[in-house]
Amino acid sequence: MRNQKLRARLGVALTALAVFLVTAGLLAVTSWASLPKADAHEEGTVDATAHDATGEKNGGLDVLFIGDSEAYSAFSPLEMWGESGFASRVIASHGQRLPYSYTLLREVLTTSSPRVVVIETNSVYSSFSTLDPSLRFLQDHVPVFEYHDRWKRILTHDLPKSSDSRAYLRGFVPNRVAKPSRNTDYMTHTRKASVVPRENQEYLRLMVGYCRAHGATPVLVSTPSTVNWSTPRHNGIARLAHGMHVGYIDLNRGRHKVDIDWRTDTRDRGDHLNLSGATKVSRELALLLSRRYRLPDHRDDPTYATWEEDLDLYRTTVGK
Repeated sequence: MRNQKLRARLGVALTALAVFLVTAGLLAVTSWASLPKADAHEEGTVDATAHDATGEKNGGLDVLFIGDSEAYSAFSPLEMWGESGFASRVIASHGQRLPYSYTLLREVLTTSSPRVVVIETNSVYSSFSTLDPSLRFLQDHVPVFEYHDRWKRILTHDLPKSSDSRAYLRGFVPNRVAKPSRNTDYMTHTRKASVVPRENQEYLRLMVGYCRAHGATPVLVSTPSTVNWSTPRHNGIARLAHGMHVGYIDLNRGRHKVDIDWRTDTRDRGDHLNLSGATKVSRELALLLSRRYRLPDHRDDPTYATWEEDLDLYRTTVGK
């Protein structure tokens, strides 16, 4: 009887092990098959413009911009190139939360060595659920959970071939629509401070530490927005930046304020900047970052020839 029980338990254990190995094997195969073979929307990439920073072929990055839609609406790498000659990328996505920002940051810093990493501060206040970090871990290590929709493509097409997916706008998303904001007094003086959620602070510390460990200087930047920004938020970020010994630039107020015309420079009544607003921000920030962090000017470097080509295309197609 005892031997029968032992054999039964052993059979259950072996069955469980077999199920685990088969499941792990299937996840490995489907994860490999579901991974996009290029950083492009048509290949199934989630947030292709965010991931595309790893696709830079010629010359290294000097500045990396990371954040949510405020970032990709305000920072134009080609505008900054034309102004100051440093190479930059925007890895931003709609509604981006800090766990995902941290994933993208680590992904890019495995292949690039920017001197400066700019973290746009709207996402620093964006709350996330307690399950988000665990889900992010699962998506990072088992890609099928992030790219599961690609099975439709795999069933109807051969596995995609690799391609040069260099996106010439480098993460910037221009928009010419103008819808004015009436809330021009959004930065009225107060000593109140909006507290950054504790879990957000922890992820920001992780990002700051990761930047420094890889030789990059982290900088917090608040882009102009009458909807998302305020003096209490400024005060909250200023205190947090001081505690972390991180530089902070607020383009909404003080000596770094950008002269935004809220009648013409926003596409959605003060929530995001449009092309004209982004042009002002990018030119001002290019000069500021170049001076403060002694960024190189690559405009005479043949290694960066594609930047000049893309700047010409930008001025032609975007309308300079």
